Amino acid sequence: MRTPWVAVILSFLVPLLALNALASADYLNLRSPSDWDQLFKTCESNWAKYESELIRLRKVLKREIDSMSESLYKSRYRKGDAKIRFVRVHWPSDFSAKDPGWEMYRDCSELNWEVRKLLSSPSSDAKAKKNSIDAFERCLQKTFYGRGKKVEHPFDRLIACYRKH
Repeated sequence: MRTPWVAVILSFLVPLLALNALASADYLNLRSPSDWDQLFKTCESNWAKYESELIRLRKVLKREIDSMSESLYKSRYRKGDAKIRFVRVHWPSDFSAKDPGWEMYRDCSELNWEVRKLLSSPSSDAKAKKNSIDAFERCLQKTFYGRGKKVEHPFDRLIACYRKH
């Protein structure tokens, strides 16, 4: 008698769970320009949502990084892969198994964290935010591009978002 009800419930539940798994697996994986655009539009328009999206994004990117061979990682690194750069300033230790020099990004990562903390705090003043963003941008220029060079994707949009707040 229960079997038909269980079958009916499962017939609805299984597709919903599958759709949810697909959506979360495919959500903001930063594989396309539209993913990057969506991330930075969220950053500009809804800071709290952006911060929560970063938590989900980290999980997605961590799985991708963990499954990446060291040779693929090195190839993407040499090509200046934007996703690898993004992870480096947000969660550089996620590369510790693939990149023995991951700690060289720690300074920028810590400055990025400081900016995010200030932007999340309603009591921080505009001058402190500006100084923190400026220090982060200088670190990005020095670490990724060389002094005096313009910050490029994905950091150009990240800095623009930070300055908007």
